Amino acid sequence: PILGDLVYKKKLENESELGDQALADVEYINDSNIALYSIYDIVLPLPGFTVKYPKNKVGDEYTKALAEDDLTSEKLLHRVKDFALPGGYRYLIVKPKDLKWDLLSYDDVTIPLTQSDLDIMAGTQPPNSIEGGSKMALNIEFTLPSSTYATMTLREILKCDTSSHYQSSLNQFDSLCNDDEEQ
Repeated sequence: PILGDLVYKKKLENESELGDQALADVEYINDSNIALYSIYDIVLPLPGFTVKYPKNKVGDEYTKALAEDDLTSEKLLHRVKDFALPGGYRYLIVKPKDLKWDLLSYDDVTIPLTQSDLDIMAGTQPPNSIEGGSKMALNIEFTLPSSTYATMTLREILKCDTSSHYQSSLNQFDSLCNDDEEQ
């Protein structure tokens, strides 16, 4: 963390959980508390009229982005509740939990490489790796809290583009390769 970043306030050991009310309780990183926090504690605001913004270059970028659309935090408060944006906070970085992975070798691209929920409920055996298979697959499982996204986790693990345009191009490339093999 750097000075001016936002974090949820640390709870004392004997302090009870306050649910969602506690989530809005943010504070700025300063010289006296910086040692208490790590990068996993930093939160970024979702723009709104109830949130605080970082007091550093990140906060300046929020102000600039809002100004490009002639907005300020105050302008996000609207007398019609459906048009008002209170904002919120999201962690900058989240560590996945319950991480499990397995490499599978296979040949037949039409055979499922993972079990669906229905397969699990029916007691179907998980797919087995075929020794010497011509293709490899990574089967990965993990748990994330709400408001975090598996696609971003996979992008970071695999270090590849997860956009729909890029993924479509892979399918097109695979089709071209398979057409060449059939000729």
